[in-house]
Amino acid sequence: MPKNTSVDVWYPNDHNLGKKFYNDETFTYILWTPQNHKVVTLDHHRFPKHTDTGNGRYLLAYDPALNQDYTFERIQQRVYRYDTELDRYEELGLTGIYMYTDKEGKYLLSHDNLNWVLYNIDTGEKSTIKAARDLTPFFSVQGDQLLFPDHEKMITYDLKTKKIVRIKIPAGYDAEIAGGTNEVLNFENKFYRTSYEPSEPLAIKITNNATSKQAVGVYSKGKFQQLCKTGPEYITMSVSFPQQKKYLYVKRNYNAPPVLVMNKNFKEQVLFKTNPKDHGVREVRMEKISYTNSKGVPLTGLLYYPSNYKTSEKYPMVVGIYELMRNQSNQYLRDGMWGRVEGMNIRYYLDRGYFIYLPDIVYDGRGTGRSALDCVDSGMNALAPITSIDFEKVGLMGHSHGGYETNYIATQSNKFATYVGGAGNSDLVRSYHSFNYDYFSPFYWQFEEQQYRMFKSFAEDKNLYIDNSPIYYAEKVSRPILLWTGTKDQNILWEQTMEFYLGLRRNHKEVIALFYGDEGHSFGNKANREDLFLRISHWFDYYLKGVKKEWIDEMY
Repeated sequence: MPKNTSVDVWYPNDHNLGKKFYNDETFTYILWTPQNHKVVTLDHHRFPKHTDTGNGRYLLAYDPALNQDYTFERIQQRVYRYDTELDRYEELGLTGIYMYTDKEGKYLLSHDNLNWVLYNIDTGEKSTIKAARDLTPFFSVQGDQLLFPDHEKMITYDLKTKKIVRIKIPAGYDAEIAGGTNEVLNFENKFYRTSYEPSEPLAIKITNNATSKQAVGVYSKGKFQQLCKTGPEYITMSVSFPQQKKYLYVKRNYNAPPVLVMNKNFKEQVLFKTNPKDHGVREVRMEKISYTNSKGVPLTGLLYYPSNYKTSEKYPMVVGIYELMRNQSNQYLRDGMWGRVEGMNIRYYLDRGYFIYLPDIVYDGRGTGRSALDCVDSGMNALAPITSIDFEKVGLMGHSHGGYETNYIATQSNKFATYVGGAGNSDLVRSYHSFNYDYFSPFYWQFEEQQYRMFKSFAEDKNLYIDNSPIYYAEKVSRPILLWTGTKDQNILWEQTMEFYLGLRRNHKEVIALFYGDEGHSFGNKANREDLFLRISHWFDYYLKGVKKEWIDEMY
């Protein structure tokens, strides 16, 4: 073949496409024994990853890309142990993409996409454990027990007797191990070392995902006991002193700045208060709106009332969307350019006489866009009894996945006076067959296995992808829409926004697009963030309050 060409050949059996987009680094692993100055070069060609678990004799060796045929992200990978004494590799078995080991490096635990599998690294013995897949297991420091936090229970597994015991926690709550140690051995390859001391009380955080209520408790001697009552506050664990029965954590709520709390002998004492001068946030009123989508799935919307609200007046409203928004009910509404929806400062809008509404979205077989449309329409219908909302002056906004949902709803709904869509997909067919440069992975993983929850390939149901693509309905957009993105966005490529803008232009729609140079999926430049927040505010003031802005007037 000709020499000195710039061709890059892509083969159907290439197992590591990420190397196409970053420096192809090769790590050479060398084992050095200082006692006799012996140096051994390990087989990094066959096994590009070697991990020292602390075992003493064995290293774990694997090629995380070996079985990656780019059909699914969750693959099985074959793991070997390298015997440092005999200088040889021996197969352990199959694992999934997440792996865990204990403090002494005696065990390897993983979910192989069928079951949890436990390997004794010293003996090669394999055990199977029945537990839900997406849990974070912890080994006891003695390496004789496993603890799985789960829904409405915690599960212990005795590594010697293989006996499973289930410890109940309050009904409706999920357990999270807040104490213990979770050390990253290899972040890129999702390899962790976890441990907890079973002779001491272990801090456990419990969360009810339906109500967002939380509490802190302890697991000790096979039992769970709460340290405080469940409540609406969001809790972040800080430090545990189990021998002194002291636990430090931070509590906050939408209308309460974070406070540092010490819990001693089941009694709470506030040690430090942040933002003590933020008196205004305590006046914020929020109401949880319960409703169902057309499939009968229970959902929740968070409705924040305007400051100085009066029942005799009518107010415009801005609706922010993403996925489940109920978990934002206990997030402190601090002032500034921050929020669950990029470009929205809830405090700012409340102080300027807006309602803010954050409805839940869930997904089903109709596809991402159709599901979002149903949930948002149902959430809006649930607000009908609140006569203070001016339903002729309601705007919808979202960013990223929420930006895509906003774009789609703009092509289907008649409930909104205007829209703001940020960095969202427009053409799911094109996106499905693209490469995500942020994660070095094909985008169809996000559609079939991850956020979009389509659960089908494009080949299996082409109409599903077309039907959920905003660009194919651009002619149906009936209200003004503001689009924005960063031209260096490597997650949702900026051309998706350009494409939707052009589709709207071709159909003579009212659209303005903002393209920020040198910005990615979220903005890092303060001036650009200020400009974006201000322009979005102008947009809603213009269409929901009738406040004229010259840069918007230029569209007409």
